[in-house]
Amino acid sequence: MKILIGNTFPISLIERKVVSQPAELSELKQIIDQGSKIFSFWGHKNTIEAARSMLGFDPTPNTERPALTLDADGYPQLEGHSFECCWVMVPQYVKGYRPALGEEVSLDKIVKWQLIKMEWI
Repeated sequence: MKILIGNTFPISLIERKVVSQPAELSELKQIIDQGSKIFSFWGHKNTIEAARSMLGFDPTPNTERPALTLDADGYPQLEGHSFECCWVMVPQYVKGYRPALGEEVSLDKIVKWQLIKMEWI
């Protein structure tokens, strides 16, 4: 099984029905423990260590800031592989904080992380 994971998902790449919902880390870890291969499109180096600590595995992508594309059926694609599911770790910031355009957010601005499971139908 293949796992697609990142710290954000580009809304512009949603061209077919997708269901997004909060997920438990235990669900993702169970899938990883079954020997799944991880494909990461994590885009911010400064949060990799925090994500690694929470996830229990390294979400560092194979290339720096890899770009997702869509396959012919509208599924997200990375490194030539298509995915019907994507896991997104979304940072939750301190109350009232909104990052400036292009800002690399420091870890002290992140209160916690929320895991979102996106499934294409």
